[in-house]
Amino acid sequence: MEAPRNLLKENEELKNRLKEAEELLAAIKSGSVDAFVTDEQKVFTLKGADYAYRILIDTMIEGAATLALDMTVN
Repeated sequence: MEAPRNLLKENEELKNRLKEAEELLAAIKSGSVDAFVTDEQKVFTLKGADYAYRILIDTMIEGAATLALDMTVN
């Protein structure tokens, strides 16, 4: 026979995992995280080909645009 689950404890654990995930997502979005490790010890790095571009765009205070010869804004 299966042991009864403590639903309150399970609910609290799930809330804690959700909070951790939300904190990680916020850190990734802010650019303050370069890599993270999962529960299975897998490492994911966020420094890829677009890393320098992401840092440039995220920290840019002013915008830039170009005007083509046909007067379209690129």
